[in-house]
Amino acid sequence: MGVCAPNNELANKTNTLEELLEHNLILREPGSGTRDILEHALYNQNLSIYDFKSHMVIGNSSAIKQLCQQNAGITFIYREAVKDQLLSGTLKEIAISNFTVNHPFNFVYLKNTPNQVQLEYWFDKIIRLR
Repeated sequence: MGVCAPNNELANKTNTLEELLEHNLILREPGSGTRDILEHALYNQNLSIYDFKSHMVIGNSSAIKQLCQQNAGITFIYREAVKDQLLSGTLKEIAISNFTVNHPFNFVYLKNTPNQVQLEYWFDKIIRLR
């Protein structure tokens, strides 16, 4: 999901992807899962991180969140990673029209794992949350 500072012009309205390109993008280093997902989603829209006004690479999620809170730019991050900031209002979700990011998620465990039935029960619960 895209996030920004609560006082950013992108907060509290629905934006086009093109509007986001006018902002500084703060993202993880190459090889990071979140960056790979973002780059793939942008590629599907015939865009790249280089289409943003500028981009800054930071190797620490906490630092990225702090920079976004200070309105230094916007980022794309897992909802779970910013749930506390969203609840406290220090970050806002960026609503983006016609842009969704989906990617596969795999649960992996060893065959004959102890408590396999319980694991499968919880995996099923998590899948149903979608």
